[in-house]
Amino acid sequence: MYRSVIHLAILFQVMFTCSVFAQRYNFEHYDIEDGLVQSQVRGITQDSNRRLWIATLGGLSYYNGKQFCDYGRNDGLPGNFCTDVISKGSNLFIGTTEGISRFDYKSFYSYQNHKRGDVQLIQTIDSRLYALQGRKLFEVFESTTRLVSITDNDNEIVTAISRGPDGILWAAVYKQGLFYLKNHKWHEAAINPKIKDLTIHCFLIQDPVGAKAILLSRSGIYNVTKTDVSSDFSFIKNWPTSIAIDRNGSYWIGTTHGAWRLSAKGNTHFTSTNGLTESEVSTLYVDIEGNIWLGTNGDGLYRYSGDNYLAFDDTQGLRSKIVMALAASPNKDEVLIGTTNGLYKNINGVISEMILPFKRESSRSIVFLTSDLQKNIWIGTTAGLWLYDGKSISSVSKQESGYFFSSMMGDNSGDILLSSDQAQYRYDIADRQVKLILNGAGGKLIELDEHTMIAGGQQGAYLISKAKSHKSPVSRKIFSFSILSMLKVGENILFGTSDYGVFIWNTETKSIKNLSSKNGLSSDHIYSMMLDHKGSIWLGTGKGVSKLRAADFSIIKNPSSQYLLAESNQNAILETSQGVWIGTTKGAVLYPADQPSPVDIKPYIYISSVNANSKSEDGTAVLPYDENRITINYTGVYFRNSSDIRYSYRLLGLDTAWSLPSSDASITYRAIPAGKYIFEVKVKTTHGTVSENVAVYPFVISKPYHQTGLFRLLVLLLTGCLILFSVYAIFTWGERRRKLRLKIKLEEQAILRTQTAEDFHDDLGNKLTRITVLSEVLKSMIDLGETEKLGVLSKIVKNVDDLYSGTRDILWSLNPKNDHLNQLLEHVRDFGVEMFNNTSILFSYEISLNGNNTRLSLDLSRNILMILKESINNVLKHSGATTVCYSAVLNSEFLLITLEDNGRGFNVAYAKNGHGVNNMYVRAKRIDADLSLQSSDSGTSVCLMINFSTLKQNKNV
Repeated sequence: MYRSVIHLAILFQVMFTCSVFAQRYNFEHYDIEDGLVQSQVRGITQDSNRRLWIATLGGLSYYNGKQFCDYGRNDGLPGNFCTDVISKGSNLFIGTTEGISRFDYKSFYSYQNHKRGDVQLIQTIDSRLYALQGRKLFEVFESTTRLVSITDNDNEIVTAISRGPDGILWAAVYKQGLFYLKNHKWHEAAINPKIKDLTIHCFLIQDPVGAKAILLSRSGIYNVTKTDVSSDFSFIKNWPTSIAIDRNGSYWIGTTHGAWRLSAKGNTHFTSTNGLTESEVSTLYVDIEGNIWLGTNGDGLYRYSGDNYLAFDDTQGLRSKIVMALAASPNKDEVLIGTTNGLYKNINGVISEMILPFKRESSRSIVFLTSDLQKNIWIGTTAGLWLYDGKSISSVSKQESGYFFSSMMGDNSGDILLSSDQAQYRYDIADRQVKLILNGAGGKLIELDEHTMIAGGQQGAYLISKAKSHKSPVSRKIFSFSILSMLKVGENILFGTSDYGVFIWNTETKSIKNLSSKNGLSSDHIYSMMLDHKGSIWLGTGKGVSKLRAADFSIIKNPSSQYLLAESNQNAILETSQGVWIGTTKGAVLYPADQPSPVDIKPYIYISSVNANSKSEDGTAVLPYDENRITINYTGVYFRNSSDIRYSYRLLGLDTAWSLPSSDASITYRAIPAGKYIFEVKVKTTHGTVSENVAVYPFVISKPYHQTGLFRLLVLLLTGCLILFSVYAIFTWGERRRKLRLKIKLEEQAILRTQTAEDFHDDLGNKLTRITVLSEVLKSMIDLGETEKLGVLSKIVKNVDDLYSGTRDILWSLNPKNDHLNQLLEHVRDFGVEMFNNTSILFSYEISLNGNNTRLSLDLSRNILMILKESINNVLKHSGATTVCYSAVLNSEFLLITLEDNGRGFNVAYAKNGHGVNNMYVRAKRIDADLSLQSSDSGTSVCLMINFSTLKQNKNV
């Protein structure tokens, strides 16, 4: 039976298929299906937000890494045939066959068209913009253009313009050579004059000082210096159309048949056979990230991000892009690729299929590829076990025997150990038999030492003796974890798990260290691990590749664009002289060994739009308090890996913590309280790269009217007014009550005074009249000779008259009708007239109240009257005056009453000892009045001054 198997294996030796596929490079293609406005690309540029703008013969498009947006004639462009585009400051300039247009990202402004035809635009180091249109050069200003003359020839023909590495403008003039603009003057370049015979349509300045350049013309491509013009590009057979230099110093030349890359490592022609296109590459552009953008004439736009990795998938001959196993063949530069649908080999980028004699097509799935000490490749399939020695494939187990091995290990003794999902086996090379070692410890295998191996599977990790059957857990901490991969590094064993990242077990100290996505790994699912010759540990994870330093097991940070974002497959990892191979669900990925050091280009983010009912004040959006809903849309630009973008944001003024990364490119805030806010958003890739900027959008939610300072001030004022009004009302109400009580009291007093005056008049008057009558009767009864009796009777009559006169003043004062000031002063006047009547004294008076006839209290009126009557009586009795002047003047402040005479005067100090003058002072003090009494030989002056406020305070009502 064994011989029959051998003969059958020899009969089915490995053969190459007739289909051979070349290496494909990583070009991304964008066409009208992706949103590009038209497939004939003429110009490319980037704006300040890193958006890519593409000029096509069907309009203008921009691309932000997620989607395209298009503009055309209907949006304001002078024409849809756009031939170039360039970003300058806050504006975009577009060259069309209908002229030049300026776009401020809101509206278009079209310049006056001097010439029809293609427009080429260039910006110099000093931000001056130039346009080549109709074989003439123009300088472009804010709203106009100016024709530029390079030579003295009025009919000069400018065929091409370019910008040197120092930012200076260069121009190719037909039949006259190359010129450059320096210090606002044109200078002819000191280059071999043979170039004047060339019609240059594109050129690249390599060294402005050395006058080195590459010229593109219909006759070919030329290297030029001061002394030489040579064609070193004879291998490029197609007409060159464009030229650029990338970040690595390689030259790119677009042709009518794809593009060429010229580098120190060699020259590569990119066409449809290796990822580009057969069409003409009309323009080239190197963006900020270092991507090469290739605009074609009819096949849209292509992006090339470099040789960080090469992918081999179903487009290059693999029947399945799910690569389950990889192995280095015994043959030089040959790599075996095992897929879920057959076995393939890759020789220097060329893929061909290897034939295995399967009876069933469903058994073509490759499970593992492992090399033994003799460098033979053991092939594990769903149909059994096979062996490849570099020449042929033979079966080492009976076909369709039911054996399904998940892994194999060739140890240092030469034994072949096999593992299935449920058991461990040893393959006996001598008798070519598979023998059972142990049931129940299936999974992956790794050799710990010459006596022990480790089996890792879904149930955990086990130590297994090669001599006898036994098992023991490696560590309680990782015993229950599902093991996907294992790697031995020195005295450490690394376990890749399905949910917990990597566990590093030190076999000497028994310590365990864990690394996961929390520490920076791409994923917690670790499908494959490998130590390369540089001391780096490669991890094939569920989300691309991660790397560790073998020295300390620290995570190596790498730009996310360096690795393909694809799910790795279990134990499909290999290092060859070409680089590191990893089997993924997107094919076999090769990371070249000689790739340049990665440049960590960070993403960029900008606020793309804001949806809110707002108005702008000093550049800040202001939202009404009752419409406090705002939606902010933002865009992260990262062309190398746009799917790797995640956003974190925060709203300063509402919170300070950044949100968890999310792929959502917008956020809506509802019911925001009034206040000032600053929205911040940044990009963070899955590899931990953070955007170089933070996009900011400040806005203000206006306060409701009841929260504004003005409203609060008005409320405060209103409250104050209410308080004042309340106090005033209370005071006024109290005052009114007081006045009402006073009025009632005064009315009662007036009634009482009136009744008192009437009663006093009736009673005392009648009694005095009776005394007077009785005195007259008694006088008639006394003889005229009884002079003594008659004298006494005369005194009685006189006292009665005086008493009657005094009672008249009392009765006058008691009458409420006499409470006004003018009545008081007139009553004094009448008293003076009566007193000085029938005397030799001339009495004069003057009363001036200026319309202020206020009412007086009884006490005030009574005391003023008594002071003035006392003064008049003193003048009449003692002054010997011939004239007496009485005056009363009332102004806004004081009432001044004066009584002056021209008598002989008296001693005022002595007079104060008497009752009359002293009573005058007492009465003046009682009513808060100032009394001034001055006397001399020329006369006497009595002056009574009363404050007008006293008059008002002492009024009756």
